[in-house]
Amino acid sequence: MRRIHAGLARCLLLGLVSLGQVQGGEEPKPLSAGEAQNLARQYFAETDAAKKQALLEKAGTTPAESADAFVRLILPAGFPPAKTGLQHGLKLDVPATVSDKPVEYSISVPGKYAPNRLWPLMFGLHGGGNNTGSGQQHITSLTGINRLDAIVVCPTSVDLGVQKYWRNPKNEEALKLLIRHLSRQFAIDPDRIYLTGYSMGGIGSYYLGARMTDVFAATAPGGGAWHGIHWPVMLNTPVYVWHGKKDMRGKNFTDFPNAENAAAILKELGYDHHFAALDCGHAPTPAGAETAMGEWLLTKKRDPYAKRIVTSSPRAKDFSGMLLPAPPDRWLAIDEIGPAKLEMEGVAQGGTPRMKHKVAMGTLDAKWSGPNQLEVAAENVKRFRVFLSPKLVNLKQPLKITVNGKVAHDGPAPTSLKFLLQYLDERRDPSMVFLGEVSVSVP
Repeated sequence: MRRIHAGLARCLLLGLVSLGQVQGGEEPKPLSAGEAQNLARQYFAETDAAKKQALLEKAGTTPAESADAFVRLILPAGFPPAKTGLQHGLKLDVPATVSDKPVEYSISVPGKYAPNRLWPLMFGLHGGGNNTGSGQQHITSLTGINRLDAIVVCPTSVDLGVQKYWRNPKNEEALKLLIRHLSRQFAIDPDRIYLTGYSMGGIGSYYLGARMTDVFAATAPGGGAWHGIHWPVMLNTPVYVWHGKKDMRGKNFTDFPNAENAAAILKELGYDHHFAALDCGHAPTPAGAETAMGEWLLTKKRDPYAKRIVTSSPRAKDFSGMLLPAPPDRWLAIDEIGPAKLEMEGVAQGGTPRMKHKVAMGTLDAKWSGPNQLEVAAENVKRFRVFLSPKLVNLKQPLKITVNGKVAHDGPAPTSLKFLLQYLDERRDPSMVFLGEVSVSVP
C-alpha cells in the first residue's frame, strides 16, 4: 500500500512540475544583437495589440545596452514630396476613444522647406467655444506667424460640444497623434515643437502646456485664462504670456489679471518667461504681436535630459474640477500619491485675486546631484519611477536614489530591451530615449 501511495505521490509531483512548466514556461534566454533587431522590426511593424504583446514577451530578460540601432527603426526611410504654402481641410483618422470623427487641421509649410534639415513645428489652438472656432479660422488670422521659418499647424478641437474645450484630455491625445503623423510627413525637430493659442486656445495652452511639459520646447498662452496650475512644473518649459491690457470681460474668464498673475508667479519662481502686455482689448491684437511671440518661441529648444525636474500629479485644476493624473515628464513619473491635500497656485474668476487651492496632489523635485546620484524631495507621493539613459547615468555602475534624505535605492541601474521597445513604440521620439526604469517606494 505504501508503494502505491508513494507512486501516486511521485506521479502527482511530476504532473505539477509538468503543469508549472507548461503554464509558466521558462524565461527566454537573452537575445543576440541580431535577434533583438529582428524582433524590434517585427514589433514596430505589427498593429495587432495581442501580437505586439506576444512579440514583446520574446525579449525576456534581454538588457538594452544602446538605443541607436532601435531608434533608426522608428525613423521614416524618407519623406514624401511636400506641398508648401497654406492647406486647409486635412484630416487624420484617430481612435474612437479620441474622437468619432477625424481630427481636422490646417497647415502652413514654408516655401523653402526641404527635408535635408530638421524644421520647427508650431501648434496654434483656435479660440471660440460653444461649438465655434476652427483651425482654418485661426491659421488665416496668423498672418505674421505664417511667415516664420517653421511649419505651423492649427487643428480644430475634437470636443467643441462640451465645456472643457481644449482642456479635454482627448485634445491632448489628438496633439500627440498629430505630432507622430506629421513627423512621418515632414523632417520635424523633436526638440523644437511649440504650443500657442488665443482666447479659448490660450486657455488650452495654459493647461496642455502644463500637462505636456516634456513635449513642448516652449508655450505661449494668449488672451486666455487659468484657474489652478502647479506652476513649478514649468521649470524646463519657457512660457510667453501675451494678453491685451484692456481685456476685462469678467464672466468669460479672460481678464488681463489672468496673465498678470501667471507672469508674476513665473517671475517669483525665477523661470524663463516673457510677459507681453498688449495695447488692446481681447481682440484684435496689435500688428506684429503674433510674429514677436513666434520669434521668441523659436529661440527655445527642449532639453530632453534636463538634470532637474519638478513635477506633480495632477498638475492643474480646471474651472469645473481636477484634471487627470499627470503623465511622465522626461525621466520622472509619479505612480501613486497619498491622501493628503496640498496647495496649488490659483486665481478666482477673472484672474483675481490670487489664491491657494487645496487639492489631492503629490509633488516631486528631483535633481541629479552627482555621478549616479539622484536626490528627490517628495511630498504626498507613495511611488514613482525614474527612467534611465546613458546621458544621465552610467548604466554599468550602481545607482543611488535618496528621497527626503533617506536612501530609497542603492543598487543596479537596470536596462531592458522590453522597456526600450515599449517606450520607443509609444513615444516615437528619436531625441528622448530611455533604456530602463527603477520603481521607487517613498520611505
